[in-house]
Amino acid sequence: MSNQHKPYDSIKIAEYLRSLYYSKDSKQRILGVTKVQKLLYIAYGYFLTKGRVLLDEQPQAWPYGPVFPRTRAGIDYEANSITTDDDTVKGDKDVEKFFTDLVGSETVEMTAAQLVVWAHRKEGAWHRTRNRGGRYFRWGDEIQNKDIETEFRKLV
Repeated sequence: MSNQHKPYDSIKIAEYLRSLYYSKDSKQRILGVTKVQKLLYIAYGYFLTKGRVLLDEQPQAWPYGPVFPRTRAGIDYEANSITTDDDTVKGDKDVEKFFTDLVGSETVEMTAAQLVVWAHRKEGAWHRTRNRGGRYFRWGDEIQNKDIETEFRKLV
């Protein structure tokens, strides 16, 4: 897969997502760990369909769906506001637009539980990874980009 853009640090992108969310959401609902993981997965899959690897971390199959382990452990999810002076995506119009649109979409209004159900659907890459080779789930198996791209090509 061609990737003319260097993948972003997954923690910085998660913080960017949270910063956008809290700057636009006057209700200050908490954007918790599970929801962030699923929204990052959606972004990751979308950009794979554009021929681009968005993050420097491969999603893994965990019990509640796809997870980017470094972002899972590396962010304070208890804080319901975040500001960042980081210019992580400044000038990358595709990424800025995607996340701005995502924060303003119905998808971000879905609950974490709804996003988990979505991530677990039978035609999804998480489900295929979980059931690969006729064996049952093994925590931490990487979800392959080709499977994610196939999943998202059907959705986009």
